[in-house]
Amino acid sequence: LIEVSIKEKVKVNDPLMQEVLKPSVFIKNKTLDVLTESTDKKSKYNIELNVGHYDGLNNRNAGYIFSKYSEDVKVSEYYNNMRNFIQINLTSGLGKDYELVNTYKLIDPKTGNYFIENLTIYEFNLDKIKDTCYTKGEKEYKILAALCCNKEELHELCKGDKVLEKLEREVIKLNKDPEFIEFLSAEEDAKKVHNTLMNNAKEEGLAEGFASGLAEGIEQNKITIAKNMLKDNIPIDTIIKYINLTKEEIESLK
Repeated sequence: LIEVSIKEKVKVNDPLMQEVLKPSVFIKNKTLDVLTESTDKKSKYNIELNVGHYDGLNNRNAGYIFSKYSEDVKVSEYYNNMRNFIQINLTSGLGKDYELVNTYKLIDPKTGNYFIENLTIYEFNLDKIKDTCYTKGEKEYKILAALCCNKEELHELCKGDKVLEKLEREVIKLNKDPEFIEFLSAEEDAKKVHNTLMNNAKEEGLAEGFASGLAEGIEQNKITIAKNMLKDNIPIDTIIKYINLTKEEIESLK
């Protein structure tokens, strides 16, 4: 997937971190994000699967890759010998009029001079990729198109391609893994809690009570998710990244 995105041959280590919040890869309201590095440790890759576009999404994704860049600044012996940082955003919901792929760098549009040369962000329009690969039969981004297909479309897209057929088998296997599904059920519960409180507030007109109940429900759900993550031996630093709790609060849950 990285090679297809940046059009270069790469060898990468196992993922350093995965944000896996999908009870099914066929359900489009979740995320699946990965951070990994090349085997020669000269490049770091962040893949963000964004199943819906909203105002502020780019800020969210930029904040994450910038934070990883900042960490590298702190540990590098030389500022001019840092690793390359590459973020690949695979985004649904951009619309068919948006470019199939955009490439972003910190560069002066007037002079063409780079502010820094070792940070690149690619953004792929998954809606358009699916259309070109699944409907029009263009094969270049087939593996990316597979990310936004439902089960039937995935089977049709992968048929006859050994690499993609293996991907299809792994997807089906993953969706039958009870541990995978159990780990991810917390986010769906949080969504339902939010929707229930919102609905109750609308029906009863209790705006003030809704605000209080929503805050309490969200806080309690964060604690539940944090406890489950601790049980699965997920590092505290990773929990902090996804749940707005302090290190002290998380440690107290042990």
